[in-house]
Amino acid sequence: MRGPQKGESRIQSWESGILMEIGVGIKTVLPRRPSLILRKYTPPPTRARQRIFRTEDYFSLNTSQELKDEIINILGSMQNSNHAKYLGLPSIIGKSKKLIFAEIKEKVSKKLASWKGKLLSMGGKEVLIKAVAQAIPTYTINCFQLPKGLCDDPEKLMRSFWWGQKHQEIKMAWVGWKTMCKPKSQGGMGFRNLQAFNLALLAKQAWRILSDPSSLVAHILKVKYFPFCDILHANLGSSPSYTWRSIFNSLGVLRSGTRWRVGNGRLIHIWDDKWLPTPSTYKVISPPCPFEDYPMVFSLIDPVTRWWKTETVRALFFPFEANLILKIPLSYNLPEDKLIWIGNKRGVFTVKSAYVVASKLLDTEVEGECSSGDPNAQIWRKIWSLKLPEKKSRFSPGVHSAMHLEFFFAISWSVWYNRNKIIHNENGLLPLQIWELAKNIVEDSKEASSRDFSLLLSPQSGWITPPTGFFKVNVDGASSIDGSGTSGIGVIIRDDMGGVVAALCKAFPLHYPAEWTEFFALEHGVLLAQEMNISHVIFESDASSVISAVSQACNGGILGHLVQSIQLAKSLFSCCSFHHVKKDFNRAAHVLAQFAKHSQVSNLWKGTTPPFLVQLIQSGRG
Repeated sequence: MRGPQKGESRIQSWESGILMEIGVGIKTVLPRRPSLILRKYTPPPTRARQRIFRTEDYFSLNTSQELKDEIINILGSMQNSNHAKYLGLPSIIGKSKKLIFAEIKEKVSKKLASWKGKLLSMGGKEVLIKAVAQAIPTYTINCFQLPKGLCDDPEKLMRSFWWGQKHQEIKMAWVGWKTMCKPKSQGGMGFRNLQAFNLALLAKQAWRILSDPSSLVAHILKVKYFPFCDILHANLGSSPSYTWRSIFNSLGVLRSGTRWRVGNGRLIHIWDDKWLPTPSTYKVISPPCPFEDYPMVFSLIDPVTRWWKTETVRALFFPFEANLILKIPLSYNLPEDKLIWIGNKRGVFTVKSAYVVASKLLDTEVEGECSSGDPNAQIWRKIWSLKLPEKKSRFSPGVHSAMHLEFFFAISWSVWYNRNKIIHNENGLLPLQIWELAKNIVEDSKEASSRDFSLLLSPQSGWITPPTGFFKVNVDGASSIDGSGTSGIGVIIRDDMGGVVAALCKAFPLHYPAEWTEFFALEHGVLLAQEMNISHVIFESDASSVISAVSQACNGGILGHLVQSIQLAKSLFSCCSFHHVKKDFNRAAHVLAQFAKHSQVSNLWKGTTPPFLVQLIQSGRG
């Protein structure tokens, strides 16, 4: 087949292995008319293109001469190639994987051997291993899965180099490589587990196929290996290529790192799919019970109110599961359901987050499930959350109580400071002076953290009218800090004279995280502005994360459908912008949200000011 060209058909270098599927794939998809798929993804050949790009053909042994002639006729004249490698990767993977990928071990071995004669510190060894040695196999494992033995060989070489091997002598490894591959926060050195990294890179290719099913590679693999389902439900198939086998073996990472985000519920099976916010399984554990449009989540959503059917949910599920379902946010537009990546908060697939998922899967296979976690995690979180000067926070004492930790850090830093003065031939401090220095550090830190700088930063602390011809929509959400109680939102629209056009307060019977209520408030603000037929509008919120998500169109997380809804509505205005403001500039919306939260009353005012806001707005501070 013709090699991938820059800027064409979205096939990149990592897909060179997948290109070997196309010869068989075309025969499977269009045995009589392969020209359809080739002409769709390949522009017609020209002399200029032939001069710029290197064009070669490569056919598998089971490709008929008739099909070869037709493809060559479409792509133009090409050179006949029979390379053992293509773009630096093996063209054919035989039975002996060890022989095919042996050069990876050789390259790592040569690189480490050139460093063994040098006097390197532990820090220097760490940098060389992470930046050079562990980067050597990256290009290959981006396309193919290495057998476990081939992953172990380079790691053995790196381990011996780390513990001081000079030639071929055996060195004692005082800490296991598995422990060394843990993050530094967990007592390791942060080295990569090559097998987990291999799975994470292959999962990236599977994620591309899942998220972009219109690509050429996705079309070919789908027709050949999963014609009647998506890639997550695919089977290995009979006589699969090594490329597909490698991607297939990484699907466990995607299955563990994804779940459904509820839009309209039409694609999600209530009991079979992962859609609940429960990190253990993400699945419903309540026993199945047939009803109405069983078994899709759509049957749990009221199409009129665009929210959950409370009575139906509470009748079907265990009480704790019913509360979880009723807290799942729904967008007013009820968009299509979507699989989202749960490896990070943003919902964006990254190799880093996939590596964490792959590492947990491998650990589970070896050790089984474990729910104990790190027994000292809470203590470390308490230590690192202390409001101390940064220099003091670098100490890590083995203290098992939070009492007097501030003095402990201050005294430790004072002793270290005194030691440095003595080493640099300065006069040291007496023990009593060290104690006084530590006390002063703690007192200064407390005084600085308790001081209010907000008055110094903003001389004006009131609402500002929008430009002439514009309307300003202020929104805010209210939620309990302790995770109990109820939630509420507030929306107020004012014109360029400061007059109230409309106001809304809406109560939610359940508690939602503060960020969620801010998203709800902004969405309802957009909907209310549309209802009032406003064309030029400015939206303001005191939640910077919400404004940032909308501005950057971050629609991959669990609240991404709300971002999509707001972005879709934005196009309906003649002029629309979103801005972050301080709470002092958003007081009216804040009061509305608090009123809804405490009174559990929802109300809408059009052309009039809510009675409890009259004084605040007239004072110009709202």
